[in-house]
Amino acid sequence: MIDEREMPWVRAAIYLRNKSGRVLTPWSMGHAIDVIGERPVIIDPFGTMSDEIAFDRAHDAYLLRDENALARYCDGAGIRYIVLDNPVYGLQGAAAAVGIDPRNFALTKLAASTWWWRAYYGRVARRFRLAYVDPQPSWRGTPVLRGPALEIWERTP
Repeated sequence: MIDEREMPWVRAAIYLRNKSGRVLTPWSMGHAIDVIGERPVIIDPFGTMSDEIAFDRAHDAYLLRDENALARYCDGAGIRYIVLDNPVYGLQGAAAAVGIDPRNFALTKLAASTWWWRAYYGRVARRFRLAYVDPQPSWRGTPVLRGPALEIWERTP
């Protein structure tokens, strides 16, 4: 059974179904994008990523502050779409996955300096465009730092 928290994953997968290109998605929702959306993902909870290095690089990409570095990573990995959920907790999960203390990304200046945070809250990017915003509000976050359940950004040429 799919609960309310996972419905945005299904909607994102349906949105991506007829698109082309690989998807960088948070680890937790990768399988939904892969199976329902029929889109190849870099990481998912069932281990279809190619190897540990690819897993770490994908999480490192989510922690990047420089948009040009993120664009280079996407180009090299063939990634066209990036799925973002609320960075208030998502950043901490990405940090923990690569062995970085998640507290470094818990409502800190470092967290706010990441591309993920700036794109999600500011909706501004030069090398990506906002392609999809889920209508459901984020189920987590602080009362002040709430946003959509997820956003999908497309790499632009």
